[in-house]
Amino acid sequence: MKSIDDLLGILRDLTYEDKLRWEDDDALTNSFQAELPKYHVRIFEWTDEDDGTSGLTAQLFTGNGFGNVVDSSTANQFSSRYPTLLEVYIAARRSARNVSETIESLEEELKKLKKK
Repeated sequence: MKSIDDLLGILRDLTYEDKLRWEDDDALTNSFQAELPKYHVRIFEWTDEDDGTSGLTAQLFTGNGFGNVVDSSTANQFSSRYPTLLEVYIAARRSARNVSETIESLEEELKKLKKK
């Protein structure tokens, strides 16, 4: 049976190819969302208050918003699935925060300073 875990590599790759854009999710801290015509994907970081374990959760929703959860994948930092979720989370954060553009802009500023 297929699951959201089967899509994580595709989500990561499309994000790094700038074909999938993510935004900060105002509903949760350290959360990012991507909207597609029929689906909505969210990935977020969490910490277990009881033992301090951190982890990531990816969720797939149908339609607009977060009403109907179709599937989700959760992994704490010790899980074998965690590195894959982390790759998607980092790609989503970089997309939402426009890291490439920021680095390019900073690089230009530093080059100007170096010429002085």
